[in-house]
Amino acid sequence: MSKYQSFLCAAVTGLTLIGTGGTALAVDADIEAVEVTVVVESSGRTTVIDRVAWNVKQGPMTAFKFENPAISPESFGDAFVDLASGTRTPLKVQELDASHWKLIADPKVPEGTSYWTFSYVGNIISTGHFGKTESDAQGQLYYFDWAPVQWDSDLKYRDVKIVLPVPVNGKEISDEEFKKIAGYSRTDGWSSGNSNALILTEKKLNENNKIDYIGTDVGNNQYLLTMHVFQENVEPMASQRIQFYIRPDAVKLDEAAKGQMKSGDFSDKPLDSTGLGVGVLLLSGAAGAAAIKRGRKRRKESMAATSDCKDIAKEIWEAPELQVGSFQEEGKIATDLHPIEVGLLVGMEISQVVGIMVQAMAEQNKLVLKSLEPITAFPLSAPMDEMESKFIEIFDETGHIDPDKLSSFLEGVLSEMQEKTWSCDLDATRKYYMGLLYENPEETDREKLRFKEYAPTFDESQFQTEAASLSEYDRSYYWRNRYYWRHYNDYYLNRVHYNHGLPEKFDIGYVDFLKSASCFSGCFTQPDLSGVCHSACHSACHDACHSACHSACHSACHDACHSACVSGGAE
Repeated sequence: MSKYQSFLCAAVTGLTLIGTGGTALAVDADIEAVEVTVVVESSGRTTVIDRVAWNVKQGPMTAFKFENPAISPESFGDAFVDLASGTRTPLKVQELDASHWKLIADPKVPEGTSYWTFSYVGNIISTGHFGKTESDAQGQLYYFDWAPVQWDSDLKYRDVKIVLPVPVNGKEISDEEFKKIAGYSRTDGWSSGNSNALILTEKKLNENNKIDYIGTDVGNNQYLLTMHVFQENVEPMASQRIQFYIRPDAVKLDEAAKGQMKSGDFSDKPLDSTGLGVGVLLLSGAAGAAAIKRGRKRRKESMAATSDCKDIAKEIWEAPELQVGSFQEEGKIATDLHPIEVGLLVGMEISQVVGIMVQAMAEQNKLVLKSLEPITAFPLSAPMDEMESKFIEIFDETGHIDPDKLSSFLEGVLSEMQEKTWSCDLDATRKYYMGLLYENPEETDREKLRFKEYAPTFDESQFQTEAASLSEYDRSYYWRNRYYWRHYNDYYLNRVHYNHGLPEKFDIGYVDFLKSASCFSGCFTQPDLSGVCHSACHSACHDACHSACHSACHSACHDACHSACVSGGAE
């Protein structure tokens, strides 16, 4: 699925400011809590309101950084900082580049607790975080898959409200209405839920958060369904991925917005009853009332009620212990990779997978290949799959490859590859393809590998006989990509030695490509920074994020890309 975009970076902490008399003083400030409200309109237009409580121990504090939110800001709204004394100061939002901003206070903020509020507008549908999907068991659904930015401080709590274009009867959700939304009653708990719920949530969302549903007043006596998600004792750079599914008939979307929706397939059957936690985890009865009361008191102490933004969260709960871990599932295999994605996964150079592509397409009469050194080709009018249709766009009118267009094409390939593999066991996936293509896949000497070339003349009946030992799925997959495998084998076994006339920057594998200035408009220029990401990271990569992303499509990278990065860094 195309979601998520936005991806890995890190804020640089320990910045300094120049104090009176030119003396360099380090700002010592921590974030105490973060509250986020996401308002999704029927058009897909989305307003995000962030409210950050800073404790300035040594100051004054001038600014902090906000980096790579998942929903790209089209514009910023009001921004201000409230002091505990009740004084409000406007904030200036300074754009550093397309994905990095600095929020600057003038006058500077003194020591003590202050509350920084800012908002921005984007479109959650166009960024792919809200789209459509389908399940055999549940049919057509909309998916919501987003996360707030990560912060470089530990947090007492992180509180998120998601206002959806789903009408409800009022601010309070009745027990009857709650059961329709969650699939069970408030007193039973989410583990007793059923698949007839309006909202279906991923199990990890229930395990790692406290969740409730309320109604948000949007004027004219109208209320919208709001999911309230809460975490307590949040570790630095911890992500809060919010992933759920909702019945399309309940969501009031414009027809234009529906037309812009991207289709998603999570590939790990998230809607299967054994893999899905339906509904929410709530405190109920007297214990729940007491916890909410304690939460309100704690919030009053830690987050001053000075904001006039009515969408800021109003209650917090006692949260369960966070269960932070990888989304990678041992033994899980991505069985639907395109042959050039397989090539990249096993370590082929980019120039090699380009060579595979042009020769396989030429054999299918999808382009005329005039030369391999340098590659010179002219696309033909012929049916093409999605990968091939995008690939032919890299050629200029002379039949040569435009390096910039090739870089853009590869960005797309790697992004799609990440979407297919984020929760998969990459070693198991490599072994799967090696076993599909070679008789002795465990052989470490490539020259000794024995290629399974079924029906070299591409006779289908002969192929079905020779490949009878394969599963029905594997036979269909192999046959569908039959024009690619022979060339794949030639390059993998180093039987051909073409540069293809491409710049040297393409004589590398995907990991090095992601480090290079070729990738994502020069964003990946830091040493040892690799991963499948959409957005920039000129600042030094934090160790945890680097580890999460080093395997390029590893699960935590997917989580990092949804959260779009780490913000903070007081100045």
